[in-house]
Amino acid sequence: MILDALLEHSSLAVGELETCTGIGQPTLSQQLGALRRAEIVVPRRESRTIHYSLASEEEALRARALIGLLRGDRAALPACVLSPSVMRPAIAPPPSGRRKVVPSSP
Repeated sequence: MILDALLEHSSLAVGELETCTGIGQPTLSQQLGALRRAEIVVPRRESRTIHYSLASEEEALRARALIGLLRGDRAALPACVLSPSVMRPAIAPPPSGRRKVVPSSP
């Protein structure tokens, strides 16, 4: 919800994020802290107000892809996510195509 709001508005004050998302201030602060530590969002102080925005265009792209996946909306996914040539298995099988058998200890 936070990422979705920041994608829609680009930069929001904490109070505006609270209104947009319906997340209470204590929970919102914890979640913003986690997003800040992960360098997904960046804070900007303006007088006594802190505004948050996505850290980069790459983070915005990742957020759009994640939200698209969660909603099952393939149209929201970037083309590189949908391209089979980009997808690779997480663990490649051994070159021979056979699985390596490790002998068990007696």
